[in-house]
Amino acid sequence: MLGEIVASNDLLSERANELRDAFDLGHALRLFQNDIEPVPKMKIVDFIESSYPGYARISMVGKWRPVFKVIDGQYQFSSFEITFGADAASVEVAHGWYLVGNGKVKLSCRLPFPNVMTLGGNVTVRIDCVLWAAVIL
Repeated sequence: MLGEIVASNDLLSERANELRDAFDLGHALRLFQNDIEPVPKMKIVDFIESSYPGYARISMVGKWRPVFKVIDGQYQFSSFEITFGADAASVEVAHGWYLVGNGKVKLSCRLPFPNVMTLGGNVTVRIDCVLWAAVIL
């Protein structure tokens, strides 16, 4: 389309690597227990962090795979699979995850189904971040 701004592969690769590096430092992955659907305007206070036996936030340092080109105009990076587990019986339900850095929610996602976080009730998360040429970040 005439007049449409298109980001170059070089810019997308650069931005994807910058975002990946930013998420690597000072960010932690958390689970939330309240039954909500995350939306962009949500703040950290909107999430009730999990507190089941054995729960701990997971630092994202070293948890990211390299950036790669999917096709021209699209770059992606993902986290490794990250597993949260309980070390005792619990009735707490995990409804999703959120990535926090500098006291702010950066990414969040509701799980496809709620998961009771009891002994043997693990949740495994992988974060996929995709950048497209039609979007300038």
